[in-house]
Amino acid sequence: MCKTQRQTDPRTERTPHMHPLADQILIQRYHSGDREALERLLQRWNTEVLSLAYRLTANREDALDIRQQTFLKVYNALPAFRAESRFSTWLYRIVVNTCRDHLRSSETRDRAHDDALTPGAAVERTAPSQHDLCEQREAYRLVAHSIMALPAVEREIIVLRHYQQMPFTEIAVVVGSPVTTVKSRMMRALKRLRHDLATLTQDADDRAAGPGAAPGYKDDPHAMR
Repeated sequence: MCKTQRQTDPRTERTPHMHPLADQILIQRYHSGDREALERLLQRWNTEVLSLAYRLTANREDALDIRQQTFLKVYNALPAFRAESRFSTWLYRIVVNTCRDHLRSSETRDRAHDDALTPGAAVERTAPSQHDLCEQREAYRLVAHSIMALPAVEREIIVLRHYQQMPFTEIAVVVGSPVTTVKSRMMRALKRLRHDLATLTQDADDRAAGPGAAPGYKDDPHAMR
């Protein structure tokens, strides 16, 4: 049974674009001895880190653990940070590497939730009917299922590009690959997604048509003639 999502989920919300200058100022203050600047910096990126971790693992508890591990790594490494890249790029690389380690060392992928890529605020803004909510929820579930089925590096690129809205140059730094490789992997991932979504959608249509219907023909009564 489809359940209505009643409120915005901060784990699936994207934080509005944050100017890198503010990060730089807070880091400079921290390097100058202002310990509260670090707390403000981490609070500033709290939702964004949790959102990225959730989209890469599809599990709320794992995302919370990864956020905690990420912030601990930031605390230990920030004294040596020299702004050779944007703080956001440096931070996302820590998140991605922490997610990789976590997924390699556990069976979290088998416990993945289907709502990892659901934009929580969409229901609140559009107020669709119950039928529309169910269809919307099913569409999000299919997309999430397909993205989580991608190879890890392709999933990272799709999430960073389409959900975190990062340019290819920064994605290349985060995943540790050349820009050309990132682009080719993204094209491969999109091809996989188109194929998988078409298959999943057809399977869902066949199930909805009932056991007596011929696969792929439920909408066309003349197709078998």
